[in-house]
Amino acid sequence: LDYFYKTKTMLMVASTAVRYRQEIRPIYRKFEIHTTLAGIDDSSFYFYHAFRYPEKGNDRIRTQLLVKTVSVQGRKVVDPRDILKELGVPSDTIDSLSCQHRDSETSESTIEERMFAHFNDLEASFREATAADDEALSKKDVEK
Repeated sequence: LDYFYKTKTMLMVASTAVRYRQEIRPIYRKFEIHTTLAGIDDSSFYFYHAFRYPEKGNDRIRTQLLVKTVSVQGRKVVDPRDILKELGVPSDTIDSLSCQHRDSETSESTIEERMFAHFNDLEASFREATAADDEALSKKDVEK
């Protein structure tokens, strides 16, 4: 976090996908959030969060989130590769996180890679629905 503070870089949430498997009850109960960097592309970090109870035998995942964040410095989007290089992450690790080389259709793809591909499909569907809605609203405005 020190890097982001010093460089005045912010992580802005661009989109999320959430799956609620079970409630975390009661509200004051302790739980853990396990976070991993699932991938990167030219402009975004993708973080995977799993919420679970810390007790052995009751530690199943309760909620899952996949969060797409964009790194912004002023009004400029910063490539995540540049940030990871600055933080000293080895190039081969950065390359392994790159989403461009992943193929979700192969039988050897991981669960995370398939989840990432579905997330991108969902995001594209949202964009299509928004564009269709915008077009319908434009037609209504023209008819008035």
